[in-house]
Amino acid sequence: MKRKNENLKTNSNLKLPFYFISDTHISTVLSENEIDKRKDLFSFFEKIIETKGTLFILGDFFDFWFDRGNYIHKDLTEVVEYLEKIINAGIEIHYVAGNHDYWIKGLLTKNVGVNFYPDKIEFIHNNKKFLLMHGDGLLKRDRGYRLLKKVFRLRIVINLFKILPASWIYKIGEKVSNITRRYNQPIINMKDVNEMMNYMNKKNSEGYDIAMMGHIHYPKLINSNDNYSLILGDWITHRSYAVWDGKEVLHLEWGR
Repeated sequence: MKRKNENLKTNSNLKLPFYFISDTHISTVLSENEIDKRKDLFSFFEKIIETKGTLFILGDFFDFWFDRGNYIHKDLTEVVEYLEKIINAGIEIHYVAGNHDYWIKGLLTKNVGVNFYPDKIEFIHNNKKFLLMHGDGLLKRDRGYRLLKKVFRLRIVINLFKILPASWIYKIGEKVSNITRRYNQPIINMKDVNEMMNYMNKKNSEGYDIAMMGHIHYPKLINSNDNYSLILGDWITHRSYAVWDGKEVLHLEWGR
């Protein structure tokens, strides 16, 4: 029997297949690498539109986003239009905050229709219990970052940002992104990978069937008797994503 979804928006209508992606780090700097990354990402989005289903974004989709009324940075307009295209095709987007894009609530949620979650998503679908999160702040060495994270999420800090002109906010945002990288370097450290996988495995032992996160830019999947622990990887180096078809989790790389 299908049990009630937990911690999802009350009007959510989840449809298979489920697509999962994280750490695309869409930037306002249109370098050659950024243009290539977007080209592959938009092709991936077209695949989702073709197959339908549900899209879950597990944080750091944008390298920086800050909601400021109806303002959209000119170099992010096409990306926002693609999110609208996905939703207009009848596909829900469920978006967990990352350490680069916590401040999205506003235009993307009200005007575009993205469902936003500040910390994690927990739900049950077809008797499978899911735990989805970005994963920032979980490592033992993240003490300094955990304090920084609390500061950046304070209402007073957000309101102070909103006083500034939008163009200034994005200039500051580039520096904020650099600061968070200082505490959360995407350089692969296998000790960190193993610590995160142990965390996911522990969550599975607590009753989750599929525990999934991003943040660590290293794709890894462990399937133990149909209990899945998964680090998604990223879209910068690996073009990695996951798909749940109702039977198994597939961990894939776009175009490879």
